[in-house]
This record gives sequence, C-alpha cells and structure tokens, in this order.
Amino acid sequence: MLPYASDTPLKRPPMVTILLMIVNTTIGIAMILLPGGSIISKYGLQPQHLSWINLFTYQFMHTSPDHLIINMAYIWVFGAGVEEAIGSKMMLLLYLIGGIVGGVLQSLVSDAFLHSGMTYPIVGASASCAALIGLFAVRYYRARLSFTMIPFRPHVVTVLSIFLTYEIGSGLWDLSQGAYGGSVAHWAHIGGFVTGMTFGHLLHMEKEGQKAYLTSDAENAITQSKPGEALRRWERLLLLQPENIDAMVELARAWYLLEDTEQAGEFYSIALHKALETSRMEQATKIYTELRKYNITIEEISPIGWLHLAGGLEEVKQFDLAEDVLTHIYLNFPGSSEAEKALLRAAAISFQPLGRLDEAFSKLNLYLHLYPHSAWKGFAEEMLRKISSQ
Repeated sequence: MLPYASDTPLKRPPMVTILLMIVNTTIGIAMILLPGGSIISKYGLQPQHLSWINLFTYQFMHTSPDHLIINMAYIWVFGAGVEEAIGSKMMLLLYLIGGIVGGVLQSLVSDAFLHSGMTYPIVGASASCAALIGLFAVRYYRARLSFTMIPFRPHVVTVLSIFLTYEIGSGLWDLSQGAYGGSVAHWAHIGGFVTGMTFGHLLHMEKEGQKAYLTSDAENAITQSKPGEALRRWERLLLLQPENIDAMVELARAWYLLEDTEQAGEFYSIALHKALETSRMEQATKIYTELRKYNITIEEISPIGWLHLAGGLEEVKQFDLAEDVLTHIYLNFPGSSEAEKALLRAAAISFQPLGRLDEAFSKLNLYLHLYPHSAWKGFAEEMLRKISSQ
C-alpha cells in the first residue's frame, strides 16, 4: 500500500525532493547489489554508539528494495508539497532534522528500555519521511491522498492519525516487552512525525493553509457565480491578513457583482490607499484601471497620492488615465504644490504621446497664467512654441 499522489498543486518543480530521491536510490541500489555488513556497521545508526555523522548517513541507507521503494514514494508525495510550502532549503533542513530527532529518540529509548537487538544498526529514511508527513498534514490539512490498493482517497489528517496511532501503539508494545526486534524503529518514526508537526506550527503552516484554502474557495465561488459565498471567504481571509491588498480587491469585486457599488468603492478605495502607501505602483495602477472600468469614483486620496498614481499609470503607458488623474489634481486641489506639477505634466502628456495639441495648448496657457513665476516657465513656453509650429 503505497502513496503515489496528492491533490496539492505545485507551482514549481520540487528539485530538492527529486535530488533526495536520486541520492537515496543510488545509495540504496548500491547497497542492495553490493551488500556489505561493514558499511552498515560503519554508517548505520547504532543506539549504543551515537555519532553525529551516523545520524546523517543512516538516513540515506536502505538494505532492501521494498524499504527503498516505500520511502521513495513517501518522499515524492509529501516532500514535493512540503518543498512548495516552505522552500527547498527549509525542506532539506526538515528532512535532515527529522531524521536526526528520530534517530536520537530511538537510540535513547533503546538504550533506556529496549535491551534486545540493540546491536542491530538502524538505517533508512523513514524518520525523515515521517517529518515530511507531519508538516504536510499541518499545511495541507484538507489534502486527499491516492494509495495503491485503496479505492478511495483518504484525508491526510486521517492517514497521519492512523500512522501515529500505529507507531505509538507498536512503540509502547516494544516498551512493554522490553525488547526491540530490529525490523521497524517505531520511536524514530514518532520522533520524525513530532518534528514535522512542530516545524509546521512554528512556521505557522496551519494559517498559511487556511489562507490558501479560503482563497481557493472564494475563487471557486466566483467561478460558480456565487459572489455572496466568495464575499464571506474574502472577509475571513482579511481577518487573517488585514494588509492583503489582493483580498481587498477581490472583496470589492464580490460587492460589485452583488450590485453594491458603495461597498465595492469602499474596498477599492482601501486597497488603492494601501497600494499607494506601500509604493506598490503596479497594483495601484491595476486597481485604478478597474475602478474606471466599473465607473466607481473615489475621492479620499491626497494630492501626492494622486500624483504617484499618475506616475505609475505613465510607466505602464496608460496615458489617457494618467492625464485624467493629473487633471483631477489641479482641478480639485488648486492650492496645493502638486497642482502646479500636475497641470504641467498633463499638458506634456496631451502634447506627447497623446498628440492632442489643442488641449495641450490650452493647458499650457492656463499654466503660465496661474504660475507666471514658475521654475518651469521656460519649459512650458518652449512646449508652446513647438505646438504653435505644428
């Protein structure tokens, strides 16, 4: 019964996961084809002789094809999702630490309680795999897994619960018997599971999972034309991430689909403010473009905020919208220092690239009338001469 897939989407290839599988498989095949007790004794983990080197090396050693195949299946299914969630470096760190903690726990329990079979070296990536499963279950708590010989796809939390129950039960049975048979290191698996779940909680993976599932549910609700359901999901996401600009925009869209333009405008306005405050000009320009598309007006932005927005619109070559924003500034904030800059820039855009010579001519004359002592007076006059010559 092997896992072979999960419903967790991947945005990038799990390179470290693949690398771990290659290293484990290469070493495993070599050990199977060229069996050698001395290698296992030297690099396997012996509870009575703990060594830092052996705590690393034992994780990559397998002495039978079935043991190797089982662990590679678990690394592939769970490692890929973990690498997607926490990144390649952290995934590798978890793999190694999970193996170390599992090895240390098995060694301590063996040394203290299990007196039979203690000379048998421990090998295999099972503890490391258990760590991957533990974090995977915390982050992707709604994931379903595909197993061979099972006609349905169980939830990962169900799988983890069964595994933990079995390992703890088997480990306690070993303790009650005071012997370790040497075939399965149950306490190493338990140590790996606990390490993975601890990592998951320390990295707030449960919250990351909740955010991802709320986003997915909201997007599906919009696809199914259920804006009210999507709205509730986006509201819950904003409670978790009050600064999430994308969630604010999605919430505004949901209100717009519900034909409440007042509420839509409120959240568009909040999102635009946040984007401008944090200098996320690409987001700001997209939000403003959408506002104009839906004919939603907002006024509660400072002159400097409008000026920054106009600059962002110019950068993405939205010159019509940039000109509108600049016109808005000098018409609605005539006494501000930004009004002078806005009028001159609006005139420049009207001239080039828009080629609206009459508008540019009128704006430049207005500029010279309003600001006769401006530092940019010569620039405005030169532009007027060019327009007159055309």
